[in-house]
Amino acid sequence: MDSPFTIRVVDDVEGMSALEDAWNALAPPDCKPMRQYAWMRSIAESFCEPGELRVYVCERDGRVEAIAPLVQRQSPPRLEVLGLKETGEPPDVPFGTPQGMEHLAHALANMGIPFLHERLPAHSPAFGALRGAFAGRGWVRVVPTDPTPAIDLDATWVDADTHFNSGRRSDLRRMRRRAEKGGPVSFEVIVPESTEQLERLLDEAWTVEAAGWKGERGSALSADARLGGFYRAYARRAWQHGILRLAFMRIGARAVAMQLVVECDRRWWLLKIGYDERHASCAPGTLLLVHTIEHAARRGLAAYEFLGNPDRWSMQWARTLRHSVAIKAYPFSLAALPALRTDAMRALKMRFSRGAKPMGVYLPGFHEGVEILEVLRFVPI
Repeated sequence: MDSPFTIRVVDDVEGMSALEDAWNALAPPDCKPMRQYAWMRSIAESFCEPGELRVYVCERDGRVEAIAPLVQRQSPPRLEVLGLKETGEPPDVPFGTPQGMEHLAHALANMGIPFLHERLPAHSPAFGALRGAFAGRGWVRVVPTDPTPAIDLDATWVDADTHFNSGRRSDLRRMRRRAEKGGPVSFEVIVPESTEQLERLLDEAWTVEAAGWKGERGSALSADARLGGFYRAYARRAWQHGILRLAFMRIGARAVAMQLVVECDRRWWLLKIGYDERHASCAPGTLLLVHTIEHAARRGLAAYEFLGNPDRWSMQWARTLRHSVAIKAYPFSLAALPALRTDAMRALKMRFSRGAKPMGVYLPGFHEGVEILEVLRFVPI
């Protein structure tokens, strides 16, 4: 007879330390960044207010089977995914063994508190676990949300020019010639060899990023203490695991474009980019992007992940989209009513502001049988 699953909750940052080994066993340091202990620990340190953190841990026979790193918001009360609001990047939550995820999802449903995941990868096993757990226990709203752009790489991307038309190739050559007028052009993809070199390169990358529009608007990493602190903390941990990459384009000795990257899960994860706008006429960010796409292809990586949301810039390059869904689950409980009322009023305003739309939509590529529900259609499942 199988031993029963048990659930415990870690509610402080230091308490996460005891989970590191078990976390890394379920989600190794070379897996998708947003599932890593290094990512979530750095987020908890940088963003969590006192009393918010809720890391739900499912165990059996003393072995961790699944983890759901969450925060509990109070206005109105609800459980949300740790770090999603602050970084916007889509994590798989919960994650772990199939049985562990299923049991953990049922434990979340039994809490009687609304659960929100605004950007769950559409093909994540967590999707089915969560949807099944809330069946018969409440109302669930599922809608498509922003996908993330990507390139699925193959050997042809070693020469990225072959994927562009003649006009685009001509533009890239012209940009390169303009850059060379300022001095010798070089590209680097660096794995720091010491903590001193790591800190120096991070300082340089932050300086380049602040030399663009982000610096002017006050949104650069150097100006945002929390966000900058998070990415620096994560970069340090990623470096310790050997997955951090810092990429630069230089004109002479001056860095004019940067990328903060992790290489893991056979993918190039583009975390942060920036360029010096004094050199905007030669588009250094674009030239560095081409170089790193070719670099990733030469290394035999499976994909180049842009992260973020699709926009005009990224969709000039991306050839595919990683689809996501938003799940809002409202248990049949008094504790769920404030969140349900607040979200319903917000949805009502959105609906009338943009006009009526069809109530039901099916999107190919999602799990078979998933119903994508429009703004106000809450149904018991």
